Amino acid sequence: MACYPVSGQLFVANQPAPGARIYFQPVDGGKPEGWTGGYPRATVEADGSFQVTTYEARDGAPEGEYVLLVEWRELAAEGDEAAVESRPADRLGGRYMDAASSSLRATVKTEPTNLPRIDLR
Repeated sequence: MACYPVSGQLFVANQPAPGARIYFQPVDGGKPEGWTGGYPRATVEADGSFQVTTYEARDGAPEGEYVLLVEWRELAAEGDEAAVESRPADRLGGRYMDAASSSLRATVKTEPTNLPRIDLR
């Protein structure tokens, strides 16, 4: 599938959410195994910006409608094996990880897409 560049910003309580992960799940309920590289996704940078990856770094996402899922886990300190094993809790309490209840949506067109800023609480 052809991909088109997708970028945006994610803020929580009006602050950038560095390290937060955003997953773009197709609204039509496409099966994950149909996406050889997994669903499109992005990791938020220190300034709140993100660029979407599907197959190769920052290649964007295929055209379509998506439900956005967001999780923001504490980053483990380098060499902290226990923290890596225990998988730190989602700072957002899982509120944005259910596709059935997420109100976050994105439309990717056949051109570069700059999404409106996403503000979470």
